[in-house]
Amino acid sequence: MYPDEHIQTLRQPRQIARLLEQLHAERGQLTLVTDSGRLEKVANLLSVDSGRRIMVIDAFDGAEGAVFERAGGILVKTVIDRIQTWFNLPGVTRLHERGDYYYHLPFPDVLYRLQRRGAFRVRPPAGLHAQALMQTPCRRRTLRGLIHDISVTGVCFRFSREEIGYFAVGVCFDHVQILCDCHLDVHVRVEVVNLREEGEQSILVGMRFVDLPPDAERAIDRVVQSIQREMLVMP
Repeated sequence: MYPDEHIQTLRQPRQIARLLEQLHAERGQLTLVTDSGRLEKVANLLSVDSGRRIMVIDAFDGAEGAVFERAGGILVKTVIDRIQTWFNLPGVTRLHERGDYYYHLPFPDVLYRLQRRGAFRVRPPAGLHAQALMQTPCRRRTLRGLIHDISVTGVCFRFSREEIGYFAVGVCFDHVQILCDCHLDVHVRVEVVNLREEGEQSILVGMRFVDLPPDAERAIDRVVQSIQREMLVMP
């Protein structure tokens, strides 16, 4: 649907709960799509219970309701803080309370967000020292790579070709430190989304951020905007 490097993946339960609470505070809506993609319905988000980790919407009537209740899976789409957001659910549960019918939707385990501003990736200027220190999943070795480009949704690192064996699409690195002379020092989690060769000596490893903490996102955003401004004034 979108390039993987433009998608932010959230798995932290507290982050997911906070965003769903924000959606409810904004009087947001959910668009539910059946696994077949043949039926799509919009519903107001009536309540969010972070303690029980459920959302409540009005149940759909008649044949349409029956289709959703029999669906093997449901895609849920919405917009939170002007950012397209979506997640998947195994199904819906119809409940009867005080004379009305509702659907209880469980909080998702994974929530995806399309960061539009993240589509603009910047390369650090030649004179700027930007690197990453990354522990391998087994934590037996620390890899050192240079930042090829970066955005608030992901980063591309340049590594020695000899280190290609440490990377594969889908592999997650939980301990990554990104350092830059422009006052950037953040610790992040990343997932490999693509690999490609760069000449005979190097490889480029594209990664997206996973559960990026808000303070790290702000710090990276400041750097991206700063480099972007410098690019605009360059002759």
